[in-house]
Amino acid sequence: MPMKLQTIPVQWYEDLGPGARRLSPPGVDFEWIDLLASATSDGVIDKYARDIGIPPEFLDSLHERGFESGRRRFSESTLLRLELPAEILMETEDDYDLVIAFSNSRMLTLRHGNLGVIETTCDAIAQNGAELRTPLGVACELMDEFLDRVPPTIRRIAAVLDGTETERANARSGRIEAINQIRQILLRVDRHLDPVQTMLQRCIVDFSTTATARDLASLRGLLERAGWIEHRIDGQLERARILSEQDHIRAMDEMSGSMYRLSWIATIFLPLTFITGLLGINVKGIPFADDSGAFWLVCGILGLIALVTMMILVLFIQLGRSHQKIRLHDEQDAASKIRKKPA
Repeated sequence: MPMKLQTIPVQWYEDLGPGARRLSPPGVDFEWIDLLASATSDGVIDKYARDIGIPPEFLDSLHERGFESGRRRFSESTLLRLELPAEILMETEDDYDLVIAFSNSRMLTLRHGNLGVIETTCDAIAQNGAELRTPLGVACELMDEFLDRVPPTIRRIAAVLDGTETERANARSGRIEAINQIRQILLRVDRHLDPVQTMLQRCIVDFSTTATARDLASLRGLLERAGWIEHRIDGQLERARILSEQDHIRAMDEMSGSMYRLSWIATIFLPLTFITGLLGINVKGIPFADDSGAFWLVCGILGLIALVTMMILVLFIQLGRSHQKIRLHDEQDAASKIRKKPA
């Protein structure tokens, strides 16, 4: 279901037209234009971009949508693209992409979709006190709020895996299908998170000599957080792999049990089938063909063969279990001796 969007106080922004506003939350003293792509045209977006000094080389990047985060830099201007499809977010029916274009004293944000990232960023900046933010610092805050939209998906997947792991009575085919869907979502999240990490690494290099210590620390913290999210994704992928392997092992065990029962039946009835087939051939000279009690004699022989076969099978099974117990006991003794051996 679509998430409930946060609103910002009216004194923090000025409406410039449909889908356009100038933001000025406490802590921001530079020009910040925020645009909603669905409510504006390409011409209006280009006009606002030129008005605040966005290089013409960035205009095409403002309109393209490739659903992969990235970064462009020209002279003193930087463009960052943050993108996530709706199938990953799971909280909205729309794809989301946020473009952040900024220089030393100006910033433009362009949104495709609406997750409330701008609003929560303004609120976070205001709550952090009256210390002024640079455009790079605000961009770091925006990226932090953007990364906040990924962990809920991972938490929901973890809850689904918990339910899948405990509900053993479910049909195995349904479990396998659910786990495969979870793995696909996790892989998509991981695929879209990798470009964000690359973008952050390149930003750290770009601003290593010009940014303030606070902004550099924010960039490094964002990179660490992206790595932590990736670590959580890897953990859930490992859980999904283990659950899939468990289902596979149980299916193999059931198949082995079926084959074991089939082997018993085949071992008992194959010799009986051979004897009945041999005695049932329609040629002259068959033994006991003229004997009135031959039927019962053959039945007795077949029963004796079946009994002997079953006894031999049981004997072999018992011997196999005995050897297995002896080997397990020897392994346990060896392990206990190793643990007791002084260092």
